[in-house]
Amino acid sequence: MRTLEAPPPPLNNMPVYGNDDVGIPPDRVRYVRGLVRAAVKEYFTSYHTWGYQEWSDMRQAITYVEQQEPRLAICVRSWGACALLSRAINNKAAYARCCCDRPPKPPAIGTPGIAGTGASVD
Repeated sequence: MRTLEAPPPPLNNMPVYGNDDVGIPPDRVRYVRGLVRAAVKEYFTSYHTWGYQEWSDMRQAITYVEQQEPRLAICVRSWGACALLSRAINNKAAYARCCCDRPPKPPAIGTPGIAGTGASVD
């Protein structure tokens, strides 16, 4: 079995899809993306970026992805699976920051507010 050395860093910019050496055909890209999403959902419960995840969770997710898609197992030190998982978990963390940091919308002008106890509406 041949092995595939990693391209230059950074990890989240390493090309996996479209990389002829990895050999994931275009008709399998959707499957692999779904596989990576499933691994992120199963093994990463926090909304932290890749660098702040627990090593045991990372190892389980990498093993899962490489077992389900053997073409990624040829990558030395699992760079293929790590690149895909890194992108997915960083996107999850960015989405969480975007949605959670947003302040609540104020009520629109002309819509009635909620009257508290003892308040009267004239």
